[in-house]
Amino acid sequence: MSTCTSKTGTITSTILVAGCVMRYTFEDFTLDTSTRELKRAGSLVATSPKTFDVLELLIERYDTVITREMLLELVWKKRFVSESTLNSQMNSVRLAVNDDGRSQRLIRTVPRKGFRFIGKVLAPTAGAALEQTSPPAQMHHATRAGTKSTIVVSPFRNLTLLPELSLFAAGLTDDITGVLTRVSGLTVQHPATLPDPAGGVRRAMQAGTDFIVEGSVRQYFDQLRVSIQLVDVNSGTCVWASRLDGDALDPFDVQDRLLTNIAMVFSTYFDRRALEQMRLARSGPTTSDEFYETAMIYVRRGTRTSIGKAVPYLLRAIELDGGNAKARSAAAWSYVWLKLLRGLQDAPVDPTMVIHHARTAVEIDCDDPIVLVQSAYALGHFEGDLSSTLSLFDRALALDPNSPLAWSLSGAQLISAGSTANGLDRIQRATPMSAAGPELGNIAILKSLGNLVTGNLGASQKFAREASAHLPQAPQSSAVLAASLALMGEREEAASAMRTLRTLTPTLGASGVSRWVNLQSDGDLAVFKDGLIRAGLPK
Repeated sequence: MSTCTSKTGTITSTILVAGCVMRYTFEDFTLDTSTRELKRAGSLVATSPKTFDVLELLIERYDTVITREMLLELVWKKRFVSESTLNSQMNSVRLAVNDDGRSQRLIRTVPRKGFRFIGKVLAPTAGAALEQTSPPAQMHHATRAGTKSTIVVSPFRNLTLLPELSLFAAGLTDDITGVLTRVSGLTVQHPATLPDPAGGVRRAMQAGTDFIVEGSVRQYFDQLRVSIQLVDVNSGTCVWASRLDGDALDPFDVQDRLLTNIAMVFSTYFDRRALEQMRLARSGPTTSDEFYETAMIYVRRGTRTSIGKAVPYLLRAIELDGGNAKARSAAAWSYVWLKLLRGLQDAPVDPTMVIHHARTAVEIDCDDPIVLVQSAYALGHFEGDLSSTLSLFDRALALDPNSPLAWSLSGAQLISAGSTANGLDRIQRATPMSAAGPELGNIAILKSLGNLVTGNLGASQKFAREASAHLPQAPQSSAVLAASLALMGEREEAASAMRTLRTLTPTLGASGVSRWVNLQSDGDLAVFKDGLIRAGLPK
């Protein structure tokens, strides 16, 4: 067991890794997800199941604004909930932790966005010890079997008499199948495995699949509509549904937006499902691969808290199997993001260790695109050999030409080296490839930075705003927004963005920018620093 303390934190977290249990302590409260109990000074605080769920979500993602849409998606499972019910539930959560809507000591309302837990949460550090437990053997199989769900995409139906829409529906079925192969925790069955592709849930149950994706396409004059739903085959429950409208003359735009939505929603849903299964089974990872898979659930969330939680799992995976290339590359990758999300001064890492993990991962497996991309990105940040880094990215793209990460991060390395036009071209190729939420935010940051150093300030601030929408707690989002606005002469808004940046990285000064952002061109670095200083960054 590891209880972490911090000079800045009043919340500590305790992890029982083998049980996938989180215990949070803030002020004199303790929230224990294993027993689903909230205690104050050792005494039990009565909470309803929904109150506990909302509080757990707020604390678990304390550095993220929890929108009303996220509450409906993750707590109420897309059921209709009135505005008054949401407000009443939030009042109950505040009452449970001795807070209220006026003082907002722990739970802050972010106008027109949602809610955020503002207690200072300390994520587990890389050196955190792991306490192993020995859950019943029969539980291990149930949990591990449950974390890999099977899914199939039923051929989309054409609800019109237009034959060309049948071709569009067939292509949509294929593309969604392709996107789902990139969602961890899923085994994707080919649509042809259904005894009767048009048979829906009943046929999917006969085929032994856990989930089925169904949908339809319609056209009315120049308007195109695509409807889609995800159905739990075993319960018959529709767990998610959506629709997208667009111009019938540009069906690929509708398709790209739908695929991006699917990548984001499905990744979040199945990650949370895997963690919930482990929690209910009171079991957790025991092998190197299982520790790696659990870590990646947290890595994919893309916040500094979640990545901090992932690192001990990855180090344990490496300890159990030094030949686990994925765990080594993911560890190196995670240290890069801890540096970027916290600032170098707030997240000191040993570059030699990061380089060792990345280099060893590539030596073990140079045919895995994910290993190559993660290792290349880490080496680009901590070793700085552009030629070697790009060769790894290019090999990853040769193995997987549709990898949004390989395109966007190799573009980032080119921008870093001063080849901005080529870098932006690569990043643009990543945009329509169905990246998930954090990836879209990182792509927007890179686009903003690239346009900033080339003097295209209007495009830079546009992409910076997109980045802030996707990754509001990423310091880079605020940095590119502050710099672009300051160089445009928008002093008041630039100062506001700088205040956000200073809150996220209070120790960052102009002298530390070169160690935080990887810009090897002196001219590009000077432009970026000038924008930040104009926005109010201390020298």
